Amino acid sequence: MGMARQNVSPKSHRKRGFTILEAMVAMFTLLVCALIFAGTIPIANKSRGKAQNANVALSLAKKQMETLKHLGYANNVPSQLKASGLIDSVTPVNMNTAIYYGPPGTTGFEFSNADDGVNDSAKKLLPNGRSFVRITNVNIDLKQVEVVVFWTEGSNNRFVKLSTRIANL
Repeated sequence: MGMARQNVSPKSHRKRGFTILEAMVAMFTLLVCALIFAGTIPIANKSRGKAQNANVALSLAKKQMETLKHLGYANNVPSQLKASGLIDSVTPVNMNTAIYYGPPGTTGFEFSNADDGVNDSAKKLLPNGRSFVRITNVNIDLKQVEVVVFWTEGSNNRFVKLSTRIANL
């Protein structure tokens, strides 16, 4: 019995692995993916900043509104709000010229500088931040209370407005 000799081709002895071309294609694909990911980071940061500003403004407005509701109907007058530290001054500010809000002649009381245990300062927390309270008498026993927090993002003006009515019960 003789042993049969196998024909072995030179190709079957080739080492297994990646060619230089395959490695270059893989590295190029990885580079493109990394560049796409890196390009989205500034956009994500900008979006996060906008969302954070909106959350801060909404929080300021909610806090002020809750405080105003807690004071009740009788205490929602400028002198009492100033004495409570809820507005900066009893002198109304024309909101249309100050922040381009509302029709001409729209006035409110600014609370942008308030910064105590109850309120935070819109000027400190938001870019070009300003905040206002508007109180109007709807009828003899009902007041409309609006809180407007304004800020800018680049060249865009943004604001949050909360409104409620407080009855004399």
